[in-house]
Amino acid sequence: MKKFPVTIDLELEDAESKVLGALFDCEQKDLAEKLAPYVNAAAHEYIDMFTGAAPITTAVDVRERRLVSIIRNGLGEIPKTALIARLFKLTPAAASSLIRNVSAKHQVKVAHTFNATLYATVKAAMPLPDKKDGKLFAVIRDPVLVKLLNDLLGQAEESQTSIKLVEDSANKYSMDPSSHQYLLSALAPHAG
Repeated sequence: MKKFPVTIDLELEDAESKVLGALFDCEQKDLAEKLAPYVNAAAHEYIDMFTGAAPITTAVDVRERRLVSIIRNGLGEIPKTALIARLFKLTPAAASSLIRNVSAKHQVKVAHTFNATLYATVKAAMPLPDKKDGKLFAVIRDPVLVKLLNDLLGQAEESQTSIKLVEDSANKYSMDPSSHQYLLSALAPHAG
């Protein structure tokens, strides 16, 4: 793979830079750093279009391809639903759906990133010191990750128990030891 250094100077209207500063919650001087991953993603989106690698037929295709490019060529991680909702001007439910659709329909392009994020989430699960039931607990701030993990558990040959929100918690989820082991095994990075 060859690298092609490209340098650009973006000229933004004052109103645009204020909106972007608010969107990324940063000072004007930090906008270039915040925008860099998205500029890289946009360049790859154009390259896909120029080379015919990404035929677009609907508005949904545009959103999905943009998100794929942001994940692969910009952020390198699964963006939080709240960020996608802000960037794409979507409701949280529509942003969640977009992320799930990208995970399913563009698996070849984003599987590595999704698996790495999900694996790190499952690996971080720990037992509570005062609990002796063997359950593990993980703080998962994005319900999309929970949905993706439960979808994976649903595909297991042997029945697995879903990850569940802990009562009176906003973002702490419990998982049975067998589900935890299955997910670690299914998502483990494979030696290349």
